[in-house]
Amino acid sequence: MSNVGATIKPCTLTLVAQAGYSSYVKVGGRRVCLDTITGLTDGTPPGVVKYSVKDPGQRLVDVIGD
Repeated sequence: MSNVGATIKPCTLTLVAQAGYSSYVKVGGRRVCLDTITGLTDGTPPGVVKYSVKDPGQRLVDVIGD
């Protein structure tokens, strides 16, 4: 569902994730974002419009070397 209207600012950015980063897998020292990630956007009203993943685009992560 999109937030569109005369006095509504559409979502253009995601804000800090509220949940959805791996506790175990890191790449370059940063935790991997999972398909369960959720958070808020910069849409109107600010801090109310939620985002979530519809299609992660990748189903499996392989580890190569260490």
